[in-house]
Amino acid sequence: GEDPGAAPPEEALRCVLKEGRWIGNAYYLIEMMADSAGALQVTAFDGEAQVQLDLVVKEKVHRRLFRELNGDYAQLAARLSVASDFSGYRRLLLEEEPSAAPSGGAAVPMPPSTAGTVRSVSAGGEVELDA
Repeated sequence: GEDPGAAPPEEALRCVLKEGRWIGNAYYLIEMMADSAGALQVTAFDGEAQVQLDLVVKEKVHRRLFRELNGDYAQLAARLSVASDFSGYRRLLLEEEPSAAPSGGAAVPMPPSTAGTVRSVSAGGEVELDA
């Protein structure tokens, strides 16, 4: 028999990552919580805009990614991206397999509508091409 008063659902969550990270052109505080069922709850908070984005990674996907990345949640955070539509509504997305192309064969670039003003700048800053 299960004791209903055993543990509130909050305590079933285990924080596996908390870090600040640039996604696109906004700085987010990323928090990843593993729940008792094995799913991963990801929140990205944009303090400047006071916007919180949520994403739930299903248990099966979470387990596979955990194995792929040897349990490195910072690498998992590096695969997060934010898509916004024309109205400014933002969604948190996770690239499950960044190296793999979609089933169509060739890699398909993001349509311009979702690309918006998001640009990725590598940690090294601007790349000089006139070497």
